[in-house]
Amino acid sequence: MAKEVMNTREAAEYIGVLYSYMRAIRSQGPREGKMTPPQVHYIDIKSQKTALYLKEELDEWLRRLPKKYALEVEPEQKPEDVSYER
Repeated sequence: MAKEVMNTREAAEYIGVLYSYMRAIRSQGPREGKMTPPQVHYIDIKSQKTALYLKEELDEWLRRLPKKYALEVEPEQKPEDVSYER
């Protein structure tokens, strides 16, 4: 079972992307024509050293992915039961 609050590495694993990709989309922020990155929360806002992600927000981000990025999920499966690795 996934944790309710995750660091960048854990969040990347949870949504099935590379750690380096997760860091890249976080640092670039929303860009026109690109996927909006998941919501991130910083413990120290000035230095932005510790990024944290909430499981609930990651699940919502996965639900809102455009169909071309979304994975097929069986009706009886919950998001945490699906492997997002590609």
